[in-house]
Amino acid sequence: MGFNDIHTSTGRLINPLEPEPDNIDIRDIAHALAMQVRWNGHARDFYSVAEHCVRVSMICPAKDALYGLLHDAPEAYLSDVPGPIKKAEGFAFYREAEARLMATIAKRFGLPERIPASVHRADAILLHTEARDLFPSDHNKEWVDMALTQPRRIAPLQSPKAAEAWFMERFKALERRRAKEAAA
Repeated sequence: MGFNDIHTSTGRLINPLEPEPDNIDIRDIAHALAMQVRWNGHARDFYSVAEHCVRVSMICPAKDALYGLLHDAPEAYLSDVPGPIKKAEGFAFYREAEARLMATIAKRFGLPERIPASVHRADAILLHTEARDLFPSDHNKEWVDMALTQPRRIAPLQSPKAAEAWFMERFKALERRRAKEAAA
């Protein structure tokens, strides 16, 4: 075990600063993201990063759905940092580590190195939908773009176990679809 290694829920060791594709396990990603709350915990109800990722993947076109599911996967190893802090000048090191991890995760799951534009778009749509549905309406009037919200309201899953199970279910469905397409 190296100084920079962390233990994962499956018992693996991973150095998030120098990740190797063989050390990435989807079960670790699902578990860790299910245990982390979105919005730094400031939403009205429990709402995990794992649930957010599933919802993003469902907005993406089918060809980018797996990338949508995994777009926040580096947070399984680095934790989530609120956007205003993550974008700050002093957080360049974090952004670089996150980019290296995303590239390693993309390689591990056979995805392109660059996140597709459709994933960024789906993430933005969900951000506005989450703000509309998970916060009191008087807290977000100034910045929620109602044109970017989904018609259906979000009813959060309420537990890490449910979020982890939904994430894994979605991953398995997407992998079955990829296998079927590869065989055709």
